[in-house]
Amino acid sequence: MSENFELYNQSVYFPDLDICVLSDLHLGLEDVLHNQRIHFPFNEEEIIIDKLKKILRRFNPNYIFFNGDVLHSFEYIPDSVPKKIDRIISACGEDRCKFINGSHDTMLPYILQDRGYDVHDKLTIKDFVFYHGEKKVENRKCDFTIIGHDHPSIDILGQKFKCYLLSPEEKLMVLPAFSPLCEGTSINEMQSEDFMSPILKEININDFKVFVEAENEIFEFPKLGSFKDKL
Repeated sequence: MSENFELYNQSVYFPDLDICVLSDLHLGLEDVLHNQRIHFPFNEEEIIIDKLKKILRRFNPNYIFFNGDVLHSFEYIPDSVPKKIDRIISACGEDRCKFINGSHDTMLPYILQDRGYDVHDKLTIKDFVFYHGEKKVENRKCDFTIIGHDHPSIDILGQKFKCYLLSPEEKLMVLPAFSPLCEGTSINEMQSEDFMSPILKEININDFKVFVEAENEIFEFPKLGSFKDKL
Protein backbone atom coordinates (compact mmCIF):
# COMPACT_ATOMS: atom_id res chain seq x y z
CA MET A 1 0.00 0.00 0.00
CA SER A 2 1.24 3.49 -0.82
CA GLU A 3 1.67 5.64 2.27
CA ASN A 4 2.14 8.68 0.05
CA PHE A 5 -1.03 10.64 0.72
CA GLU A 6 -2.05 13.86 2.44
CA LEU A 7 -5.26 14.48 4.35
CA TYR A 8 -6.89 17.90 4.37
CA ASN A 9 -10.36 19.39 4.76
CA GLN A 10 -12.15 16.02 4.59
CA SER A 11 -10.30 15.09 1.40
CA VAL A 12 -7.29 12.96 0.54
CA TYR A 13 -4.63 13.89 -1.98
CA PHE A 14 -2.38 11.37 -3.73
CA PRO A 15 0.66 13.24 -5.09
CA ASP A 16 1.87 10.29 -7.16
CA LEU A 17 -1.47 10.37 -9.01
CA ASP A 18 -2.05 14.12 -8.65
CA ILE A 19 -5.64 13.32 -7.66
CA CYS A 20 -7.68 14.70 -4.79
CA VAL A 21 -10.68 12.66 -3.60
CA LEU A 22 -13.68 13.62 -1.49
CA SER A 23 -16.97 11.93 -0.77
CA ASP A 24 -20.54 12.56 0.35
CA LEU A 25 -21.37 16.16 -0.54
CA HIS A 26 -25.11 15.42 -0.15
CA LEU A 27 -26.07 18.53 -2.09
CA GLY A 28 -29.70 19.40 -1.46
CA LEU A 29 -29.77 18.30 2.17
CA GLU A 30 -30.22 21.97 3.01
CA ASP A 31 -33.36 22.04 0.85
CA VAL A 32 -34.73 18.93 2.54
CA LEU A 33 -34.25 20.53 5.96
CA HIS A 34 -35.98 23.70 4.79
CA ASN A 35 -38.91 21.61 3.56
CA GLN A 36 -39.10 20.18 7.07
CA ARG A 37 -39.48 23.77 8.33
CA ILE A 38 -35.93 23.89 9.67
CA HIS A 39 -34.89 27.31 8.38
CA PHE A 40 -31.54 27.82 10.03
CA PRO A 41 -29.15 29.38 7.44
CA PHE A 42 -26.98 26.33 6.71
CA ASN A 43 -24.98 27.91 3.83
CA GLU A 44 -24.32 24.49 2.30
CA GLU A 45 -23.07 25.82 -1.04
CA GLU A 46 -20.82 28.57 0.36
CA ILE A 47 -19.11 26.26 2.85
CA ILE A 48 -18.48 23.52 0.26
CA ILE A 49 -17.05 25.93 -2.30
CA ASP A 50 -14.84 27.61 0.32
CA LYS A 51 -13.47 24.19 1.34
CA LEU A 52 -12.85 23.27 -2.31
CA LYS A 53 -10.99 26.52 -2.97
CA LYS A 54 -8.72 25.87 0.02
CA ILE A 55 -8.03 22.34 -1.28
CA LEU A 56 -7.21 23.70 -4.73
CA ARG A 57 -4.84 26.30 -3.29
CA ARG A 58 -3.06 23.67 -1.25
CA PHE A 59 -2.72 20.86 -3.79
CA ASN A 60 -3.61 22.22 -7.24
CA PRO A 61 -4.51 18.65 -8.31
CA ASN A 62 -4.87 17.53 -11.87
CA TYR A 63 -8.20 15.87 -11.01
CA ILE A 64 -10.80 15.99 -8.27
CA PHE A 65 -12.82 12.80 -7.80
CA PHE A 66 -16.27 13.26 -6.28
CA ASN A 67 -16.56 9.79 -4.81
CA GLY A 68 -20.31 9.28 -4.59
CA ASP A 69 -23.38 10.75 -2.91
CA VAL A 70 -22.93 14.08 -4.63
CA LEU A 71 -26.70 14.44 -4.18
CA HIS A 72 -28.86 13.87 -1.14
CA SER A 73 -32.39 13.32 -2.52
CA PHE A 74 -33.12 10.07 -4.33
CA GLU A 75 -36.30 10.83 -6.24
CA TYR A 76 -36.21 14.51 -7.20
CA ILE A 77 -33.79 17.34 -7.86
CA PRO A 78 -34.29 20.43 -5.67
CA ASP A 79 -34.35 23.59 -7.78
CA SER A 80 -31.16 24.92 -6.21
CA VAL A 81 -29.02 21.83 -6.81
CA PRO A 82 -28.12 22.17 -10.54
CA LYS A 83 -26.90 25.71 -9.89
CA LYS A 84 -24.86 24.48 -6.92
CA ILE A 85 -23.24 21.82 -9.09
CA ASP A 86 -22.46 24.41 -11.77
CA ARG A 87 -20.77 26.62 -9.18
CA ILE A 88 -18.79 23.69 -7.80
CA ILE A 89 -17.61 22.67 -11.27
CA SER A 90 -16.70 26.28 -12.04
CA ALA A 91 -14.76 26.63 -8.77
CA CYS A 92 -12.81 23.43 -9.41
CA GLY A 93 -12.31 23.81 -13.14
CA GLU A 94 -14.33 21.87 -15.71
CA ASP A 95 -11.48 19.59 -16.79
CA ARG A 96 -10.63 18.57 -13.24
CA CYS A 97 -13.94 17.02 -12.20
CA LYS A 98 -14.70 13.29 -12.25
CA PHE A 99 -17.93 11.91 -10.77
CA ILE A 100 -18.47 8.50 -9.18
CA ASN A 101 -21.93 7.09 -8.54
CA GLY A 102 -23.21 6.77 -4.97
CA SER A 103 -26.28 5.29 -3.37
CA HIS A 104 -28.05 8.69 -3.35
CA ASP A 105 -27.10 9.61 -6.92
CA THR A 106 -30.04 8.20 -8.89
CA MET A 107 -30.75 11.64 -10.36
CA LEU A 108 -27.14 12.72 -10.88
CA PRO A 109 -26.85 11.53 -14.52
CA TYR A 110 -29.83 13.74 -15.44
CA ILE A 111 -27.93 16.77 -14.18
CA LEU A 112 -24.51 15.91 -15.58
CA GLN A 113 -25.38 14.53 -19.01
CA ASP A 114 -26.11 18.04 -20.35
CA ARG A 115 -22.84 19.25 -18.85
CA GLY A 116 -20.74 16.63 -20.64
CA TYR A 117 -19.86 14.40 -17.68
CA ASP A 118 -20.22 10.66 -17.20
CA VAL A 119 -21.09 9.14 -13.84
CA HIS A 120 -18.79 6.18 -13.18
CA ASP A 121 -19.53 3.18 -10.97
CA LYS A 122 -15.85 3.23 -10.05
CA LEU A 123 -12.58 4.63 -11.31
CA THR A 124 -9.29 2.72 -11.40
CA ILE A 125 -6.04 4.62 -11.78
CA LYS A 126 -2.93 2.44 -11.82
CA ASP A 127 -3.53 0.15 -8.79
CA PHE A 128 -5.87 2.56 -6.99
CA VAL A 129 -9.62 1.93 -6.97
CA PHE A 130 -12.12 4.65 -6.12
CA TYR A 131 -15.77 3.79 -5.52
CA HIS A 132 -18.45 4.92 -3.12
CA GLY A 133 -18.66 1.78 -1.02
CA GLU A 134 -22.34 0.82 -1.04
CA LYS A 135 -21.71 -2.28 -3.16
CA LYS A 136 -19.52 -5.32 -2.68
CA VAL A 137 -16.51 -5.60 -4.98
CA GLU A 138 -15.45 -9.17 -5.62
CA ASN A 139 -11.81 -10.24 -5.88
CA ARG A 140 -10.43 -6.88 -4.85
CA LYS A 141 -6.85 -6.85 -6.06
CA CYS A 142 -5.26 -3.42 -5.96
CA ASP A 143 -2.72 -1.32 -4.14
CA PHE A 144 -5.27 0.92 -2.45
CA THR A 145 -9.07 1.28 -2.25
CA ILE A 146 -10.81 4.53 -1.31
CA ILE A 147 -14.48 4.66 -0.33
CA GLY A 148 -16.93 6.93 1.49
CA HIS A 149 -20.56 6.12 2.29
CA ASP A 150 -20.35 5.52 6.07
CA HIS A 151 -19.53 9.09 7.19
CA PRO A 152 -17.15 8.06 10.01
CA SER A 153 -16.66 10.27 13.05
CA ILE A 154 -15.30 9.70 16.53
CA ASP A 155 -16.21 11.05 19.97
CA ILE A 156 -13.20 12.27 21.97
CA LEU A 157 -13.83 13.60 25.47
CA GLY A 158 -17.43 14.38 24.62
CA GLN A 159 -16.69 16.16 21.32
CA LYS A 160 -17.44 14.65 17.92
CA PHE A 161 -14.87 14.87 15.12
CA LYS A 162 -15.14 13.67 11.55
CA CYS A 163 -12.41 11.12 10.90
CA TYR A 164 -10.64 9.07 8.26
CA LEU A 165 -10.25 5.33 8.71
CA LEU A 166 -7.28 3.40 7.35
CA SER A 167 -6.69 -0.33 7.31
CA PRO A 168 -3.07 -0.89 6.22
CA GLU A 169 -3.61 -4.65 6.06
CA GLU A 170 -6.69 -4.34 3.86
CA LYS A 171 -5.24 -1.45 1.82
CA LEU A 172 -8.43 0.52 2.44
CA MET A 173 -9.28 4.11 3.36
CA VAL A 174 -12.71 5.42 4.36
CA LEU A 175 -13.31 9.14 3.89
CA PRO A 176 -15.45 11.35 6.12
CA ALA A 177 -18.45 13.18 4.70
CA PHE A 178 -17.50 16.39 2.89
CA SER A 179 -20.96 17.86 3.52
CA PRO A 180 -20.99 20.42 6.34
CA LEU A 181 -24.48 19.16 7.27
CA CYS A 182 -23.49 15.50 7.79
CA GLU A 183 -22.13 15.31 11.31
CA GLY A 184 -21.02 11.73 10.87
CA THR A 185 -21.65 8.34 12.43
CA SER A 186 -19.74 7.76 15.65
CA ILE A 187 -17.52 4.68 15.45
CA ASN A 188 -16.78 4.51 19.20
CA GLU A 189 -19.35 1.84 20.01
CA MET A 190 -19.78 0.37 16.52
CA GLN A 191 -19.11 -3.20 15.55
CA SER A 192 -18.08 -4.26 12.05
CA GLU A 193 -21.63 -5.42 11.25
CA ASP A 194 -22.93 -1.92 12.03
CA PHE A 195 -21.31 -0.42 8.93
CA MET A 196 -23.39 0.09 5.79
CA SER A 197 -20.56 -0.73 3.35
CA PRO A 198 -20.27 -4.47 2.62
CA ILE A 199 -16.48 -4.21 2.44
CA LEU A 200 -16.35 -2.79 5.99
CA LYS A 201 -18.58 -5.49 7.46
CA GLU A 202 -15.80 -7.98 6.71
CA ILE A 203 -13.06 -6.03 8.53
CA ASN A 204 -12.60 -5.80 12.29
CA ILE A 205 -13.27 -2.17 13.15
CA ASN A 206 -10.66 -2.36 15.92
CA ASP A 207 -7.97 -2.81 13.25
CA PHE A 208 -8.58 0.61 11.69
CA LYS A 209 -6.14 3.43 12.30
CA VAL A 210 -7.94 6.73 12.89
CA PHE A 211 -7.01 10.18 11.57
CA VAL A 212 -8.73 13.25 13.01
CA GLU A 213 -8.52 16.76 11.59
CA ALA A 214 -8.75 19.54 14.18
CA GLU A 215 -7.35 23.07 14.41
CA ASN A 216 -5.92 22.67 10.89
CA GLU A 217 -3.83 19.70 11.97
CA ILE A 218 -4.08 15.98 11.33
CA PHE A 219 -3.81 13.80 14.42
CA GLU A 220 -2.92 10.16 13.76
CA PHE A 221 -4.18 7.62 16.27
CA PRO A 222 -3.18 3.96 16.51
CA LYS A 223 -5.61 1.17 15.78
CA LEU A 224 -9.02 1.89 17.27
CA GLY A 225 -9.05 -1.19 19.46
CA SER A 226 -5.98 0.01 21.34
CA PHE A 227 -7.47 3.26 22.62
CA LYS A 228 -11.27 3.53 22.17
CA ASP A 229 -11.98 2.41 25.77
CA LYS A 230 -9.99 5.44 26.96
CA LEU A 231 -12.04 8.09 25.14
